[in-house]
Amino acid sequence: MNKRGDDRYISFWLFLNMILIVGAIVLSVYIFYSAKIDVRKDEADLIGVKLLDCVIDSGKFNEEFLKEDFNIFEKCQINKDVILNRDYYFNISIYKNKELVKENVTGVRDFELQCQLAKEVEGEFPGCYEDSFIARADSQEYEIRILTASNQEGGSI
Repeated sequence: MNKRGDDRYISFWLFLNMILIVGAIVLSVYIFYSAKIDVRKDEADLIGVKLLDCVIDSGKFNEEFLKEDFNIFEKCQINKDVILNRDYYFNISIYKNKELVKENVTGVRDFELQCQLAKEVEGEFPGCYEDSFIARADSQEYEIRILTASNQEGGSI
């Protein structure tokens, strides 16, 4: 008959619930922002595809690439400063009848060796993209070999 509600016991559970909720939020944010992002392979793929789109136009070889004054950075819309900042590499080789016609090598040349080592040895190597294509121009057939590498590791979010 003479019963009253008492909040002494409710405050303990209230604070416990608040601590659990705040702790879960802090832990979630910590886990999210401490994750590292490795974009080396993806960047190498993107650079390789962009270069191939520039050299092969609608399935045909762009013969402008063979000219001595061909500026790959301007024609392919690639930022020269970014490639030359010591984190990237690309090599485009054009072969005609299995004979090298033109080669364009830019960036850290050591990445080519590291890409070959990455196939055989486990370790921290740059992300690499390697491919070859056959393209025709007029009645001639060209083999295009491309190797790109990126050592831009990314970082925390």
